[in-house]
Amino acid sequence: MYFVYGNDIDYNKTDHTKLLESLGEELALEHVALTVVPSFWDSDSEVDLIKINPEVRSTLILYKNSNVRDKYVDLDPNPTNFNLITRRLNETAGVFWNND
Repeated sequence: MYFVYGNDIDYNKTDHTKLLESLGEELALEHVALTVVPSFWDSDSEVDLIKINPEVRSTLILYKNSNVRDKYVDLDPNPTNFNLITRRLNETAGVFWNND
């Protein structure tokens, strides 16, 4: 799993990296990559290819083998949406991707 933080206003890679490092430590995240990009239009990181809309609250992208499998925008944190994502993850599970 990856978490991408992009902010084209007052971008400072060092400060934003420290922010994500402390967030990861605080939440005891494991198997999650926290990444900083200067903006969601950045072509060097290729984050622009995903077409994330910075005007929305959140975007969740499920991908496997570098292919986008699903993209969810502004999902509320509720049991219905959790089940939706869980179902989709289970559909894409396989030999090289175990969802345990």
